[in-house]
Amino acid sequence: RLMASHGASVFAVEPNAEVLRNIRTEGHPITLVHGGAESVQLDPASLDIVTFFYSLHHIPLEVRKDALSNASQALKPTGMLYIVEPVAIGPAYRVLQPIDDEATVRLSALKTLDVWLKSSRFTQVSETILRYKQIYPDFEGYKASILRVDERRAAAFEEHGEKTRDLFEKYGDHTTRGYAFDAVLRAISIR
Repeated sequence: RLMASHGASVFAVEPNAEVLRNIRTEGHPITLVHGGAESVQLDPASLDIVTFFYSLHHIPLEVRKDALSNASQALKPTGMLYIVEPVAIGPAYRVLQPIDDEATVRLSALKTLDVWLKSSRFTQVSETILRYKQIYPDFEGYKASILRVDERRAAAFEEHGEKTRDLFEKYGDHTTRGYAFDAVLRAISIR
């Protein structure tokens, strides 16, 4: 929505039908498509920028390179691939850890990107570490947000819910907007 609010025409791909139904476009020029980044049909050399925001590590390893290749083929010659991936450190990560310890899969996504880059025509032009606050109204709001990403986490909440609630209380900075958690991201620009 942010890019669309600044005049961009946005083409968004989402593999989870439930998440797709809940995306709010708020009147912006956003085209929503159900599918995976590895298989969605994109016109060659048609996009200025392709972003993977918090998503590369969720793409199955066996099709991750295909997703990167598919996205890169859709870029105009001057286009940019912009990837933002969470780093497995900090309070936001610690709270999620009992439910879904993503350290290995996040590292795997970066390794796949590195291998793919070496075999592509693209070059990494920048890498930036970003820090921001994830804010949730309360533990139930946090849980709902985590389950929206992957409903298979429900069983882990059954097993580790109390521990996760304790970590939520321990690491959350209580603010007027809710509980805030420092999150660390790696932003990579590729041309």
